Amino acid sequence: MSELSKPLADLVGGRTAKPMEKAFDIRTVGDLLRHYPRRMAERGELTDLAALRIGDDVTVLAEVLSSEIKGYGKGLRVEVVVSDGRGKLNLVFFGNRSRWRKEQLQPGMRGLFSGKVGLFGQTRQLAHPEYMVLRGDDLGGHEADEYAGALIPVYPASKDVRTWTISNTMGVVLAMLDPLPDPVPAEVRARRGLLDFDTAIRTIHRPVDIDEWHSARRRLKWDEALGLQLALAQRRATARANSATARPPRADGILAAFDAALPFILTDGQREIGEVLTDELSQGHPMHRLLQGEVGSGKTV
Repeated sequence: MSELSKPLADLVGGRTAKPMEKAFDIRTVGDLLRHYPRRMAERGELTDLAALRIGDDVTVLAEVLSSEIKGYGKGLRVEVVVSDGRGKLNLVFFGNRSRWRKEQLQPGMRGLFSGKVGLFGQTRQLAHPEYMVLRGDDLGGHEADEYAGALIPVYPASKDVRTWTISNTMGVVLAMLDPLPDPVPAEVRARRGLLDFDTAIRTIHRPVDIDEWHSARRRLKWDEALGLQLALAQRRATARANSATARPPRADGILAAFDAALPFILTDGQREIGEVLTDELSQGHPMHRLLQGEVGSGKTV
């Protein structure tokens, strides 16, 4: 069994793997490694809170402005205000058991906060968000060391599988992963200026800087384009292997009569394309051709 086809649960356990399978259909190591970050947040770059939409499930990087306890008894709540330096967002935690969050979320702290954007009065808020402080004590068993670098990977996430859970799992898998073979020959990579596959996979998740991340993305996008081109080449090869009735042109044929009846003269481009299509229709295998052109360029005729 190859490294990429190993069940993810074999490496990280079913408790971690099962929610990922349910949320994203991630079943194998390869599935996880191909769950790329949608962006890299720089540690000093805060999320634009003004762009958040009501009802969206979001993960934001923001700084705590204030934290206070309001109400008492069953109505007690901890209200935390976070900011991106311009706008503000309220975080609300209900219940007496939430008291400790006031001490944990102190002004000046920065963290990742995840939840659904709601509206209370005219104020946007996240009610009982999950979060991870990026300095100070770790929360909920998540490894703060995963975010010790300048870049923070932000993954496509869900309400059940947060971005830091994916990142922590990715760190475990990458640490256990043997070097991955590269199907692309070294001379091709050198000619195209591409990273090797193993480096690209590791770097897309753990880049040292943003330039490294872009280099990794470039290699993996190239792989996707190559896969598409190979699939098309295979279809062309299959079409050439099949037999078809040849339809060579005839001086007294329907096509010649059609051309002669046209009330206008064909353009050079139309005649050139006509000759190509005629030649291919004369072959003993199916034609495999897509005709493209600007609107009004004469494709129909």
